[in-house]
Amino acid sequence: MKILFSILIIYFGNILFAQSDKLSSYHSSHFNKDYQVTISAKSIEDFDLFIDAASLDNIVYEGGILLKSSEYSKFLNCIDSAAAKYSEWVQVAKTNEVKELDKMMNLQCDVDAYFTFGGEWQFAFTVPLQFGLRILTKDGKTKYLLIIRTQELISSKNEFITMSGVAMVFKTPEEINAFKTAISKQNISDFIKKPKTEDLFKD
Repeated sequence: MKILFSILIIYFGNILFAQSDKLSSYHSSHFNKDYQVTISAKSIEDFDLFIDAASLDNIVYEGGILLKSSEYSKFLNCIDSAAAKYSEWVQVAKTNEVKELDKMMNLQCDVDAYFTFGGEWQFAFTVPLQFGLRILTKDGKTKYLLIIRTQELISSKNEFITMSGVAMVFKTPEEINAFKTAISKQNISDFIKKPKTEDLFKD
């Protein structure tokens, strides 16, 4: 029964992913890259967000966070808490001229995740997120990075299919705010209310 349940989850998960539409994107200047956010939605209270993120794996290059509507508010609260702590710690670091640091934040937030392997989408469920500040200095320039990352992702379909993890990296408060806007409830609501292309053409 457990195996059948896992198969059904993966099956419907792949269907949802295939039927997802682009909602928005967010930018990470650390990687100089835009990452897509797609959505599969029945209503403003029933949706899934597929948030692409940077791969931490040397072989698997595609992956991200799967955020269900039931976990949406808690995830946003964690982002808000992380952003506040980031701003606080950056100010402390600047005041005390800290040039190198790698420090985790005491935040707890679980999400689902996805990645590709062998041309197929794999899903990992109830994945803990880690939040932290990394300070790097090179050539006299100091960067203050908010890092949001997973640990190793293990496919729920096959425990031997893994990925090292995914991460979102933000270099400024403005980037964090832009990400929050990209996945905001207003953005989701506007998307759901917007008529689908096929609905524009009546028989």
